[in-house]
Amino acid sequence: MSETPETPETPKLPPSPVEGALPAPPIESALPAPAGPAGLLPPNRFPAKPVHLPEPTYWPFFMGLGVAFIGWGLISFWLISIGGLVVFAIALRGWINILRHERQLNER
Repeated sequence: MSETPETPETPKLPPSPVEGALPAPPIESALPAPAGPAGLLPPNRFPAKPVHLPEPTYWPFFMGLGVAFIGWGLISFWLISIGGLVVFAIALRGWINILRHERQLNER
């Protein structure tokens, strides 16, 4: 007589609410507890708002428009690329000037 080796019993999972869905994980291993006393995060660990945001500007839009015209000119006519390069250069200079002046105002 040959004996079959015993296989350990697999735990039976509760039926899932939707057929074919994965079962919910056990509560103990779902998420780790947050650090700190009483489950609170340390103060000022993640500030709610950034210290300073730059003012909104249209220069990034014009820079993207210049890149689009450069690409369009590469597949059609070279003068469109030249126009796109001019728009790109003006937008880059304008955006850098705004950021530079903002930085100078914030340092005062």
